[in-house]
Amino acid sequence: MELQFDKSTCKSLHKVLSHVLDQELTQEIRLPESLPDIGRVLGSWGQVILRSKEWYGGSAGVSGGVMAWVLYAPEDGTAAKSVEAWIPFQMKWDIPESQRDGVICAIPLIKSIDARSVSARKIMLRTIVSVQGQAYEPRETAFYQANQLPDDIQVLKQTYQLEMPVEAGEKPLQIEDELQISLDAPNAGNMWYYDLKPEVTESRILGDKLLFRGTANLHAVYNGADNTPKSLDQELSFSQYTHLDNEHKADAGVWTYPIVTGLEMDFSAEQPMVKASLSVQYIIYDRKAMDITEDAYSTVRNSLPEKQTLQLLTKLDSMTENINLTQKFPNQAKQILDVACYPAHPEKLQNGEKLEVDQPVVFQILYSDMEGNLQGSAALGKQTWEFSSDPLNLVDIEVVKAASPRIIQSGDDVSVTADIQLQAVVCSENGLPMISGIEMKEPKELDPSRPSLIVRKLGSSRVWDIAKQYGAKVSDIKAVNNLDNDPASDQVLLIPIS
Repeated sequence: MELQFDKSTCKSLHKVLSHVLDQELTQEIRLPESLPDIGRVLGSWGQVILRSKEWYGGSAGVSGGVMAWVLYAPEDGTAAKSVEAWIPFQMKWDIPESQRDGVICAIPLIKSIDARSVSARKIMLRTIVSVQGQAYEPRETAFYQANQLPDDIQVLKQTYQLEMPVEAGEKPLQIEDELQISLDAPNAGNMWYYDLKPEVTESRILGDKLLFRGTANLHAVYNGADNTPKSLDQELSFSQYTHLDNEHKADAGVWTYPIVTGLEMDFSAEQPMVKASLSVQYIIYDRKAMDITEDAYSTVRNSLPEKQTLQLLTKLDSMTENINLTQKFPNQAKQILDVACYPAHPEKLQNGEKLEVDQPVVFQILYSDMEGNLQGSAALGKQTWEFSSDPLNLVDIEVVKAASPRIIQSGDDVSVTADIQLQAVVCSENGLPMISGIEMKEPKELDPSRPSLIVRKLGSSRVWDIAKQYGAKVSDIKAVNNLDNDPASDQVLLIPIS
C-alpha cells in the first residue's frame, strides 16, 4: 500500500545565469576636416549605454555601445579639442538548460578606456566593457505535506522561513531638465565629455505597485570662453512606479539597479537641456513559511519513505560595504582640473570559509603642469573586502554607488580618493530533504524477548532518530522523560517500546 502526501506548488524564480563578460572594443577615429592635427592625446572618457536585452531560449544577450570622447592638444598649440565616437557592442551568454523566456538583469561598466594617436589625423581608441549578466526564469516547484495520517505513522516536519525571488522586471523612464550653468555655457563644439550616474535611493512596495525614487548625477567638462576647463555637476531627480504581476507584502525585499539607455546634451535651444533615458531593473524577494515533511515511519509496519529534494533559490543575506580607494599620482600637477573614476566589477576569490572581494578602480585626472600645459594621467587602484561565506553559497556583488572622486593635495603629494559602495546578495540552492509519500509493507515481526523500556544516552543522535530506530513515538519519549524541548547531548533517556 502506498500512502501519498498532499501535493502543493511554490512559484518562484530560478536563476539560470550569473556571469561577468568582458569585451574589448577598438575604433579608429579620423579627425574631421575642421579640427587641427594631433599633437598629444590628453585623455579619454566613456559612458555605457545599454540599448536592448533579449532572451533567445538557449542564450541571453545584451547590446549597446560606449559614448566615448578623446581630448587632445593640437600640434599648432591652440586650445585642446575633443572628438566623440560611438563604439557598439553585443554580448551573449549560453544557458542551454533554459528553454523559456525569462527576465535578464544587466549591469554594464567601463573597465578601462585609453587612446593614442597613430598619425596626425587618426586616433586609436580602446575600451573594455564589462557586463554582469543575470537571468531568471519562472518555475513551479512541487512540495508535499502529510495530512490525516494513521495513528501509527510518525512524521518529522520542519518549518523553513524562506526568502525567494518571485518577480523581476524593469521600468523605463525619461528625465529632461534644464542645465544649470552660467553665461559661460558650453556648446556642441567645446564640450569635452559628460557622463551620468543614476542611483535608486528609496524603493517600497504598495500592494501590486513598486514605487521608487532616486537621483542621477550629471558631470560634464567643457572648455570655457577663456580657454580654461570648466566643470558642471548637476543632480537630476526621478520618481516613478511600476505595476507588478502580483501583490506583495510591504516588507518584501526589493533589489533595484538603474541603467542608462540614452543620454544627450541639447544645445540647440536657448536654454541648454539634458535628456536621459533610464531603465530601473528590479527583483522582488518574498518571504514564505514552508512546512516540509523530511522523514516518516510506522511504529507497527515496515515502511519505506519516498525521498525527494526540494530545490529552491533562497536569499540568505544581503549586506553593503563602503570602501575608500585612494591613489597617488606623480608630482607633476600644479592644479588638478578634473578627475574621473571607473570602478570595474568586483573580483571574487573563495578562500576556505572566507570570500575575498577585490574592487579595482581606474582613476583618470586632467591637470595643468608646472608650465601651465594641459596634461592627462591614469592609474589603477584596488581595495579588498572580506567576509564569511560558505563555498556552496551563490554570491552576487555589484557596485551600487561610486561617489564623485575628491582631490587631495598635501604639500608636494597629489592623490585622488573615491568612496565606493558595494552590495552583496548571498543565496543558496542547497536542496532540502523531503518525502512525498510512504510505501507501507507488511506488519513488523516483534521480537518477544525485546524489553519494553530501553535506557539510551542521546549523544549525537536526535530524539527522532532514536524513536525511529526502536519503533517508538517521539511524543512518548518526551512524555516519559518530562521533555518540553530537545535534551542535552549527554542526557540519558528512557525509551518506551510498545
